[in-house]
Amino acid sequence: MNEHPTTPIITLTTDFGLKDSYVASLKGVILGIHPHARIVDITHLISPHNIVEAAFTLMCTYPYFPEGTIHVAVIDPGVGSHRKAICVTGDNRIFLGPDNGVLWLCSQRLSNFSTYQIDNHALFTASPSYTFHGRDIFAPVAAHLALGMRAQELGGPVARIQSLNLPQPIVNNDAIEGTVLHIDSFGNILTNIHRSHLAHFDTDQRQYIIHIGQITFTGISQTYAEQRMGETFALFSSSDFLEIATRERSVAALLGAHIGQAVVLKRSIRNG
Repeated sequence: MNEHPTTPIITLTTDFGLKDSYVASLKGVILGIHPHARIVDITHLISPHNIVEAAFTLMCTYPYFPEGTIHVAVIDPGVGSHRKAICVTGDNRIFLGPDNGVLWLCSQRLSNFSTYQIDNHALFTASPSYTFHGRDIFAPVAAHLALGMRAQELGGPVARIQSLNLPQPIVNNDAIEGTVLHIDSFGNILTNIHRSHLAHFDTDQRQYIIHIGQITFTGISQTYAEQRMGETFALFSSSDFLEIATRERSVAALLGAHIGQAVVLKRSIRNG
């Protein structure tokens, strides 16, 4: 029988990798405070210092965890500087991380949120390192929150958190001009064009024309399986962002794609 059925989950998202002691240190601190903590690794393979990649990954992931989950995101190139350590709460979820934009995308999806600065030093490990706030600040704070501490006990309110300067798609009557936002481990290209951006178009999805780099193709598919091997196509990802893929190939490698590259989606002339 589970003796602690209401213990919230603590998730970890970092750029620490899997080779070194860093991830285990976080877990050791959490378990030292809360031996029955339930810890889930979202990923520790965020590209080093890539705040946008981490913010996007966490935004796409957190809705599938139960309410009450505590999400810890430590991608912190400014560790030891004057940047704040913050706690964002909303929709019965908690997010912990540096105030560098890594929590911003999640905050924008919450119906309402509050932010607190983490400055209750009694919760930190003894003699916190200037270079490892993940272990010495965020991990112990997550454990105390999982034990029932309220976010308001972490520190005073924060009026505004750091945003991310992300490019937004340009939508006009005939086209949407977007960019490559993320390339996943399969080499699939995720753009910043969301399904909702197509809402005012009446074009059949099979008739859209997509331009990226030197290639142009037509149609937005439903699945990978309906395409021929090696064919490049577009579909909406499980997170509802326009994705460009090549069946069982890395489309990013084939196209030499990169973050920030332009992607244009146009209505077919026949539907214009």
